[in-house]
Amino acid sequence: MSDLPRLAGYDVVELIDSGGFSRVYRAIQLRFERSVAVKVLNAGFADEGQRRAFERECKVMGQLSSHPNIVTVYDSADAEYAGGQHLPAIVMELYAGTYRNAGRLSVADVVDVGMKIADALDHIHRQGIVHRDLKPHNLFISQHGEPAIADFGISTMGGESTTGTRFTLKYAPPELLREGVADAAGDVYSLGVTLYQLATGHVPFDGTNEAEIVRRVMVAEPPPLARSDAPVGLEQILRRCLAKQPASRPASAGEVADAFRRLHAEVGPPARRGMPST
Repeated sequence: MSDLPRLAGYDVVELIDSGGFSRVYRAIQLRFERSVAVKVLNAGFADEGQRRAFERECKVMGQLSSHPNIVTVYDSADAEYAGGQHLPAIVMELYAGTYRNAGRLSVADVVDVGMKIADALDHIHRQGIVHRDLKPHNLFISQHGEPAIADFGISTMGGESTTGTRFTLKYAPPELLREGVADAAGDVYSLGVTLYQLATGHVPFDGTNEAEIVRRVMVAEPPPLARSDAPVGLEQILRRCLAKQPASRPASAGEVADAFRRLHAEVGPPARRGMPST
């Protein structure tokens, strides 16, 4: 699919990102003359379960996008490629980039992102939704420098099973690897891994192969932040989020947000927010 798709009411300009499950294009919404992002799934619906999963993602994003730190969704659409192939798409706000390759951020930036994303995650959980794939790749930054949670493709809503194998190993909580299930406490763990990476430039548990990564996630302690400019409270809250047992983590993402608010009062706002690359 090297060609650009056609969508009614949109002028698709360029491909800006791609992955194993979807491609993201920059487009112009003609009626409003505004730039938007169009996320197109790489495959159509093989069965009714996949259709329901897509409809669920649309519903989840629609319910949540009123929060300032959750990606704003505008519409669902049909993307048509040359040859007549039709694929499902979601139209959303166009963001400047993600934190995937952001490297090590300033302490003030880490605290600011942590405070806002933890608050957004608490909002998500209060709606009975578990994200299940929180990582820097799924944290976007707006044109105004605000972080936002994206990609609810494998999230679950109240009453749904949380079993499944589609997750990112380095950000997965131990209980997901051990038992195959995850809940809000697992999201808190993944938030801890994400913020640890933004504070240090690397994940806390890594390895040369999957078995080594799994072992470290299950039993190893996270290395110190090794930052003389970091307040003690930053390392303390990250270590609590990264606890192996869910009961040892903060009781909610809201508790994490409160801890980062206290740190924010201590370190102050970022001098300026640098733009992470896509």
